[in-house]
Amino acid sequence: MERVMRQLNNLYFELTGGCNLLCKHCYVFTTEKARERPDLLTPKLIETAVEEAMPYGLRTLTFTGGEIFLRKDLQDILDRCSRFRVKICLLTNLTLVKEDQVDWLATLPIQYVSTSIDGFEDDHDQFRGKSGAFTKTMETLTELRQAGVPVKVSITVGKHNIDYASELFAHFDTLSIPTSIARIASVGRGKLIDISDAELERRYTNLLAERLGRELEHACSDDFGAPGKDLETYCGVGDSILYVMSNGQVAYCPTLTAAQGDEWVVGDLLKQGLGQIWRSGAVFGDALQCQNIAVCEVGKLCRGGCRANAYARNGDVTACDSEMFDGISSWMQLRRLDSNKIIYLVT
Repeated sequence: MERVMRQLNNLYFELTGGCNLLCKHCYVFTTEKARERPDLLTPKLIETAVEEAMPYGLRTLTFTGGEIFLRKDLQDILDRCSRFRVKICLLTNLTLVKEDQVDWLATLPIQYVSTSIDGFEDDHDQFRGKSGAFTKTMETLTELRQAGVPVKVSITVGKHNIDYASELFAHFDTLSIPTSIARIASVGRGKLIDISDAELERRYTNLLAERLGRELEHACSDDFGAPGKDLETYCGVGDSILYVMSNGQVAYCPTLTAAQGDEWVVGDLLKQGLGQIWRSGAVFGDALQCQNIAVCEVGKLCRGGCRANAYARNGDVTACDSEMFDGISSWMQLRRLDSNKIIYLVT
C-alpha cells in the first residue's frame, strides 16, 4: 500500500551557529564559546530547499540561530524566501537590528518576530551575558511594533525569575504583546543549570496553567474547534516540521538534534534535496508520538505536548510530557472541568 504523504507545515532554518550573547540556558550551545557550529547554508541552498518543500504544503518558514542578524546575507535570504508567499517567523534577540532593517522587515510577509525576555533589566542582562541587552531588545521591539511588524515575547522561567515571573507576564499583557511560556530545559547550556526543585516545579505549573488557560479558553470559546494544533501545546515534531541546522544536518526539531544523539538526524541538506529527505519518511509515524494520547484525559488538548521535554525527562520520546500534562490538569482543576467537558470543547 502506498504511504500517504504528510504535510510539511513548518520548515525551520538555523541560519547560524554563532551568537553575540552568551545566554545561560541556550539549547543550541553546549559551551561558553560564541560559536557552536559552522554556517554552511547559502542563500541559494535555502531557496532551493524551500522550493522543494512547497509541493508538500509548506505554510511557514521559521528562521533562527544563534543570532540570525549576524548573517550579513540575511536580507538576501529572506527576500528570496518571500517570493514563495508563505508566512515567515523570525527568532532573534533583537540586539543587532538596525533602523533601516526595521523598515525592510515591514515589507516582508512576517507572521511574527519572536524574542526572549528573561527578566527585567539587570536580571535579563546578567542571564544573557551582555550589559544593555534588555534596553536594546525593548527599543527594537517598540520600533517593530510602530512599523506594523507583529511581535511576540518568549519568557523562560527558572529560579532566576520565578519570584516575579507573573509581574513580567503582566507587563507584556499591559503592552498587548503576545507571550509564550517555557522553562529551562536540560539541553545545551541548560544542562549546567539545576532545575530539580519541587517548589519551583509547583510554582511553574501554576503559572503555566494560568498562561495556557488564557489560550485554551479563548480558542474553545471561539468556535468549539480542536485548538491543539493552533496552540503552543503542540508543535508538529515527527509529523509536520523539519529543522535544518546551520551545518546542513536535518533534525526533528530545535531540541531533538545531533546534540541529543545521531538517531535524531534524518538527513543532510548538503548531500540530499529537501524533498528527498521528507519523502524518505524518517520523521513519520506514531513511533515518535505520546503513547498515552488516546487514553489521556487531556490528550485532545495537548496533542502529546513537547516530545523533546518527554525525552529529556524520561529518556523516552513516547512518554508523557509531564510539564504540559500538569499544566493543563491544573487549569482543569481551577476551572472545575472534567474530561467529559474537555472532550466536548475540542471535538
